Amino acid sequence: MKRSKGEIEKFDSQFDMLYEDSKVQRYKLVQSTQTDEIMKNTTEICRMITAKHVSEIDVSSCKDKKKPCIKKMSVVQRHYLAVADNDNKAVRIIDTRTGKVTSEISLDCDSVWSVTNVKSDQIVVSLTSFEPDFQHNFLTLTVSASGAISKGNVITTRRLIYDLVAIAQHLYVLHNNDIKVLDMHGNILKTIICDYTSFPSIAVSPDKKTIYLTDYDKSSVQGMTLEGKVIATYKDKDLKRPWGMTVDNEGFVYVRSDGGIYQLTKNCTMIQVLTEDTYGTAITYSGADNRLYVGDDRKVKVYELQ
Repeated sequence: MKRSKGEIEKFDSQFDMLYEDSKVQRYKLVQSTQTDEIMKNTTEICRMITAKHVSEIDVSSCKDKKKPCIKKMSVVQRHYLAVADNDNKAVRIIDTRTGKVTSEISLDCDSVWSVTNVKSDQIVVSLTSFEPDFQHNFLTLTVSASGAISKGNVITTRRLIYDLVAIAQHLYVLHNNDIKVLDMHGNILKTIICDYTSFPSIAVSPDKKTIYLTDYDKSSVQGMTLEGKVIATYKDKDLKRPWGMTVDNEGFVYVRSDGGIYQLTKNCTMIQVLTEDTYGTAITYSGADNRLYVGDDRKVKVYELQ
């Protein structure tokens, strides 16, 4: 006992220290006033997004000389779909409520490559002619409330056009490695240098502050400012040969890849593969009915976003 006395005193001291250190500090989580204010105005924190295939629209016409080949589409007058049929050199207006062609116009060219909405009743299509001189033109078309289509003015350019989108009455036109910003008379206002290799497509965010580009060969998607500064990039081994892109009212980006549609955030991060069995290149979003319209040869597949 005498020999153990020193050890016992040491253990007693250590037990005293452990007792002091083992006292539990208690906490209570109290919601801040800032969170209270946020929650008062919040009706949704998160949700599941799906794409339900609801119908198909046949864009064929009795005037067709070939099987239709849908290159691009754009929504006009809220409930109409402007479809660029490259093989028949025509633009058709389809009423999305009935699935019927309301009007069409045949164009004197060799290729109808792209179409974009400029304002509620106006679209612009890009045309290519090989003879007598290799020439690329833009043609404005007006669509009435009843779905009737009529020609407007022609804007001439000499450079190959991959795709175009309209922002605040300006045309952002994709060429080889750059974007030309044109006014509605064809005057060049600005040039934006881009780093892409082939067959890009372009789309714009709902706030008109971000443009998105696909790169077919690099299998990537880029987001950039209107000045050309790259702010986001998405690249994935499964995102194969992206061609065709659209953006919904909330800023979600939908990209056509081989056999599927990828849904990305506005910052180009992956959300999900929305569909896995959808082919074709043309894709556009309609805010009037919250639907995706996807061109697949002569048919347009309709997906309702839920």
